[in-house]
Amino acid sequence: MKKPILENFEEVFRLGLFKSLMTEGFGEPQVEYVLREHQHIVIARTNSRSILGSMNDLAFQVKVMICGMGGLANADLSEINRQVNRIPMSAIKYKVSIDELKRLLADAGR
Repeated sequence: MKKPILENFEEVFRLGLFKSLMTEGFGEPQVEYVLREHQHIVIARTNSRSILGSMNDLAFQVKVMICGMGGLANADLSEINRQVNRIPMSAIKYKVSIDELKRLLADAGR
């Protein structure tokens, strides 16, 4: 990431989150709910080895996908994000994160 992006990380993250939620087919009320409830983004360490393991595994998966697409310059980051959202994760009992988010947001924003 370049310095201007890091300086505006919260804004860049929220824009990416908005695009991802819309691409995944969430309705406008659900997207607004998520953005309203998560206005402030904090980067922090985790004390959970399970979460750290899942994050490391996802990072490895992303690297493999980028290489498979011919490198970062050719990578379709939206497609990578879509694929990552469908990888079962041990930290959530081998459920798929996008399905869990859909379940959690089923009644949000109504």
